[in-house]
Amino acid sequence: MSEAPVRVNRRLEPRYVVYRDCAVVFRGTSTDVTLLNVSRSGIAILGSLTAISPGDRVEIMIEGFFLNLEAIVCNVNYGRIGAKFDLVPAIAAAWQDEFEKMIAAVSPMP
Repeated sequence: MSEAPVRVNRRLEPRYVVYRDCAVVFRGTSTDVTLLNVSRSGIAILGSLTAISPGDRVEIMIEGFFLNLEAIVCNVNYGRIGAKFDLVPAIAAAWQDEFEKMIAAVSPMP
């Protein structure tokens, strides 16, 4: 009998479940999506983004935040997209402050 595959957690930072409306801009087109979870270094979103593939660069705008977050898509799976932030230093510092506020009352995912 074969053993179940072992999943390796390659995430650099803890993730937090935070459902919010957001938009993804890809090649000049904005698409409304849902933020599923977030960490300091990345994001998981759900939406109809069939043209996006791993390696693509996107811009993410989270409802209630003034920042436009640049990211590189890491994986695409059944409408769910995982992306790693690729932020310039000034935006990275502002994101850290906004991130702390967003997760203030939220526990990390197991």
